[in-house]
Amino acid sequence: MPEIIPVSYEDTAVLCSVQYHELTQSLDSPFDALSSHEHIVVDGFTDPNEPKSSRYCLGRITNVNRNEAINKARKFIGNGIIIRFRNHELVVENHGSAAVFVNSKMTNFEHCLPRSTVIKVPNNYYLKIFDTSLFSYVLSKTAKDGRDETMDLVELCSIQLSFTKGWGDGYSRKEVTSTPCWINMALCAPLKWLDQVLLALEPSDSVCGSNT
Repeated sequence: MPEIIPVSYEDTAVLCSVQYHELTQSLDSPFDALSSHEHIVVDGFTDPNEPKSSRYCLGRITNVNRNEAINKARKFIGNGIIIRFRNHELVVENHGSAAVFVNSKMTNFEHCLPRSTVIKVPNNYYLKIFDTSLFSYVLSKTAKDGRDETMDLVELCSIQLSFTKGWGDGYSRKEVTSTPCWINMALCAPLKWLDQVLLALEPSDSVCGSNT
């Protein structure tokens, strides 16, 4: 039996990288949400997003291709969402005036839902969107199956959130790129952890994820 090589979780300076989109178009530079902040706000206002800010304000972003449907959806962002990371869990709170819609493949895995499931989060509600302890278990188990299977876990490390409009089953919009305004959150520490495991698997060794 091959030697088991533990690869431990390490925090990163950036909690997640947030990219804003309108339909299929990526707009603005990615916003790096720092782990040192108690929480991160993504709202519809116009703060210029100073370096190391805890707010990513979408109201200041312009787009010459913006249509009326996008303008209407953006008006509902308002106070937006708050992202909190506590006790190894990432939670999104909806403080806007309309629902947000979330595809978190980690959350779907935890609740035995299809990976493509989109969850509606009404205003003043919250949703756990990532669990580091659960990811550790999945990573440790999958790494024993090989590098290709482990590479598939990259999907667990990004989360899509649409403001006001849902997509997928039950909606006319089948892809998130059909929604007026949405963000992608790439989770930096899990991606780094996964990368380290993949590097360790390169020479066909067996590795396991470890939270210790």
